[in-house]
Amino acid sequence: MNTTMREGASSGMKILLINDYGSPIGGAEVLTFALRDELRRLGHDVRLFASSAGASQASSEADYLCYGTLSRFRTLLQTLNPWAFVRLRRVLQEFQPDVVHVRMFFTQLSPLILPLLRRVPALYHVVWYRPICLTGTKLLPTGSPCQSPVRALSDSPVTGTPVCHCGTGFLCNFKCGSGGSGDMSLGESSQTVARCKNA
Repeated sequence: MNTTMREGASSGMKILLINDYGSPIGGAEVLTFALRDELRRLGHDVRLFASSAGASQASSEADYLCYGTLSRFRTLLQTLNPWAFVRLRRVLQEFQPDVVHVRMFFTQLSPLILPLLRRVPALYHVVWYRPICLTGTKLLPTGSPCQSPVRALSDSPVTGTPVCHCGTGFLCNFKCGSGGSGDMSLGESSQTVARCKNA
């Protein structure tokens, strides 16, 4: 387990980062590792929970791993990954983070992990369009851009915050500001911001 911290970090926060992958296979992962390293440099105890998909023992930078795969079985894991649920429950009990920062969970860890975060302050940082678009590209099957507005439908049973979608029927939880409406960042790199409104 790689839990390097700056000396005297006892006054820092305990932060758990959650990401589908624990190896530097894409931009979201590289940014997750940079975030973890900088927060550690600032004196926080920061650990990464990820799946084992695409990782070898030498390439994984995660502190905690659960089962993940890049095989055809991945489709089932995207829907329901019981290994992620069981392992994350144990990690939350043992580490007891002050805050959980969720990055990506739709391709390996699955939404099954979300109920575990009910009693822990959590932040969901959207780094991919997948939460509001089944393809993750905001493109229709014809290749034309999706023009459906993002809107809040109801309060989430998981977080109590508005549930948003873009007409695809795919739901995700977002904190949409006071009264259920506000701005929701869909990715810092694209500088895209969608208006989230109650239906």
